[in-house]
Amino acid sequence: MTNMKKSNSILIVAFAVLALFFLAFQLTFHTYVKKGEASGIGTYVSIERSLTSFTKLKVRDEIMVHYTQDILTQLKVEAPKHLLDSLKTNVENNELTITIGEARVGNDSILLYINNHQLKTLEIGTEAYFESMDTLLGKALQLTVQDKGIAKLNLSYDSIHCRIAPDSEVVFKGTLKNIDFSNLE
Repeated sequence: MTNMKKSNSILIVAFAVLALFFLAFQLTFHTYVKKGEASGIGTYVSIERSLTSFTKLKVRDEIMVHYTQDILTQLKVEAPKHLLDSLKTNVENNELTITIGEARVGNDSILLYINNHQLKTLEIGTEAYFESMDTLLGKALQLTVQDKGIAKLNLSYDSIHCRIAPDSEVVFKGTLKNIDFSNLE
């Protein structure tokens, strides 16, 4: 009987010591997170970048875009601080290309708010997300949505030509006079 009491006492002491170490670790880690010292991960910042106007937009690399049609061309980025240098936004030949480099950690999310006057071509890459925040107006739109890409569009266009991967998601709302669909192989 005394051996059983001794072993129970040893187990209780071991669990108590383990609980104290766990509590100390949690308190230390949460202190660093509150101070924003957890190696910059999770520290989100919001910045604006200058852009020239464009009519073609290519979004890649799991980036989320909220697009508004406006006469002013603007770009606002909300992302973890450590990703800002690797986020590439480039306008060349009327085409805005947005990509992210290799600095991503886990499920870092990057949200872009883009204002621009008109879209004629929209290419949404693998696992990228694009949503129009109001009704987009125009004559013709070329839309391509790659694997697991998501497009939520409120449109008023005369025609739209869509190339959509089978495992992507596209939601149309608004007025479309002519829609031409084809699947990506």
